[in-house]
Amino acid sequence: MNGNASPSQPHPLRRTAQNGLMQVEGWFDAAFGPKLNPLTQLGALGYFYFWIVAATGIYLYIVFETSINGVYDSIEYLTVEQWYLGGIMRSLHRYASDALVITMMLHLMREFVLDRYRSVRWFSWFSGIPILWLAFASGINGYWLVWDQLAQYIAVATFEWMDWLPLFGEPIANNFLTRGSLGDRFFSLLVFLHIALPLFLLFAMWIHLLRISRPRVNPPLALAAGTLGMLFLLALYKPALSHPPADLGMVVEKVSLDWFYLGFYPLIEIWSAGWVWLLLVGTSTVLSILPWAPPFKRSSPAVVDAASMTPVGPQAYGNFLQIRVFDLWVHARDVAIPLGIHLPDGGPTAAMALNEVHRSMGYIAGKKIGLEDGMSMTVEVTGGAARTFHVAVDGRAGLVD
Repeated sequence: MNGNASPSQPHPLRRTAQNGLMQVEGWFDAAFGPKLNPLTQLGALGYFYFWIVAATGIYLYIVFETSINGVYDSIEYLTVEQWYLGGIMRSLHRYASDALVITMMLHLMREFVLDRYRSVRWFSWFSGIPILWLAFASGINGYWLVWDQLAQYIAVATFEWMDWLPLFGEPIANNFLTRGSLGDRFFSLLVFLHIALPLFLLFAMWIHLLRISRPRVNPPLALAAGTLGMLFLLALYKPALSHPPADLGMVVEKVSLDWFYLGFYPLIEIWSAGWVWLLLVGTSTVLSILPWAPPFKRSSPAVVDAASMTPVGPQAYGNFLQIRVFDLWVHARDVAIPLGIHLPDGGPTAAMALNEVHRSMGYIAGKKIGLEDGMSMTVEVTGGAARTFHVAVDGRAGLVD
């Protein structure tokens, strides 16, 4: 038997993607070594970036001013006056957040390409969908805290988008139309959300790993040091800066977006809010049901029908698979009966196992029982998979109606 044969093969598109992924991972193996390949450490790197964001966020919170008149100035003080510490912390906070999004997306695509979201892996895949929503909500909420023109644009666009849902009596976006419409409590709420959302995110990440036997949550020290060094150099080369301060008395016309977190905001202006909701909720729904969707594979009848060695002699590979079903059904009972475990006698598995008996009844009657020419017998199977076999010997034993 050819041990590599299979009744189905990956679809050509998936096989091409898998080959491309293996090629890219091979390049990274050659550059960094297999143990330090970032593409095989995406989950651990995601945790590492989360802790960078958390650590830098704690420092930023210490000096953050939550009043409507002081929030922007406190951020500017960190960025300009204390650039050597506060500015670097702010930039690390920003770029580690972006790295977290990139890592999550690469992790999702890699698991999809490798078809690692079905069977026992469904829980990890399914629980990863809320992680995406919580990560993006945390990042978007963080941009509000700066309260510059970008924050103003995001706040107005977000609430106009949410107002499309029939949940609120009055449009929430109306609170951002005039100067003085917001107070200190608004920023206290934003700070609370920016603490609560990452905590929920961390909890969701913990749930995500519950059914993984040996999860890797810490990247190798050399890889962690290398990525932290890269983020530090990026923070020095291109520090995170604010837009001009927010002014609710004017309409924001031009902003520089963080495309990793805010890339869908232009769609709210180009499309309607409803279409954007449909896009995001629809994409999340499709991702959620993928573990139960039909496999993205191409049938290979030539492989199933190919000649193969089986326990009953040379037959088609498909026949060998049917024999394996029979073997598993029988051996499951070999184990269960001594342990006093009751297994159901019916169902599709029992029917498939009896199909194998049905195909072998001529051999059983003629060779094993030894029926002579002209003799016949009837075997009646009762229980969960009832069936009747009629066998007669006319020169050779075989099934008869």
